[in-house]
Amino acid sequence: MGYADEPDYTELNRITEQLQAHMMRGEYALAYPVACEELACARSVCAPGDVHLAIALNDAASVERYLGRYDDAREHFIEAGEILREAWGETNSEYGTTVNNLAGLYRLCRDFDKAEETFKHALKIYQASLPEDDWRTISCYNNIGLLYQDQGRYDEARACHERALALLEGSAAGTQHPNSIATTLMNLGVCLWHAGDIARAKDLFERGRAMTLELNGRVSASYASALNNVAGFLADQGEPEHALELFEESREIAGELFGTESRAYTIVCQNIERVRGDLNARS
Repeated sequence: MGYADEPDYTELNRITEQLQAHMMRGEYALAYPVACEELACARSVCAPGDVHLAIALNDAASVERYLGRYDDAREHFIEAGEILREAWGETNSEYGTTVNNLAGLYRLCRDFDKAEETFKHALKIYQASLPEDDWRTISCYNNIGLLYQDQGRYDEARACHERALALLEGSAAGTQHPNSIATTLMNLGVCLWHAGDIARAKDLFERGRAMTLELNGRVSASYASALNNVAGFLADQGEPEHALELFEESREIAGELFGTESRAYTIVCQNIERVRGDLNARS
């Protein structure tokens, strides 16, 4: 079809609102067909460089990332980034967020060199366009810290998470985005655990889990992740029965949110089998 001088976004906006409602409730499996519908509608309504198309591409990629559809997510994040860079420039924060999301995808795919390069690119964009205590800049510090954790670079990761926590606690960002504090507490707890500071790690894990539950409710991706972190810590500390209980709760939530074919569900199942193996070895 041809493009009108002023596209009619009415139907696209309706679908976007429907998708956002699913995402707010953490209904990722239900969100996927809506994200596909949103993207198809955007391609039919928008000119190739329209930022509304970039928004739909980012939405689709975000859902695809949650569901483990990484090839599709990468293609859509890259296309969205190209549109936003052309429309708004290299130092625009919205473009930076797409770059940050793409870096997170590389991390999930364990392409660590590409992830680090891309995260640092996103951080430079944020630092050029936003205050240092903006929650997006803080989130990027946390993301780089998680990447370092994946590689066993815990001292470097700890510095990133401590920087993020200091910025959150010293600015309005922490009040406006309390989930970021909860996430950062959990992230820092992992670093202290591996540094051997067990008492402080346990305290941070419990604080982070309690905050996440209060803020998001039980059936949420954030709480499922928090349960995973605490369970891993407990298993390492010789409490496999308690760890197994938390892993099984996390698996139930992951199955409800993402489906039993998702990467999140598979990872929790692997953790459960590992702990059960340890328990069987003891009996």
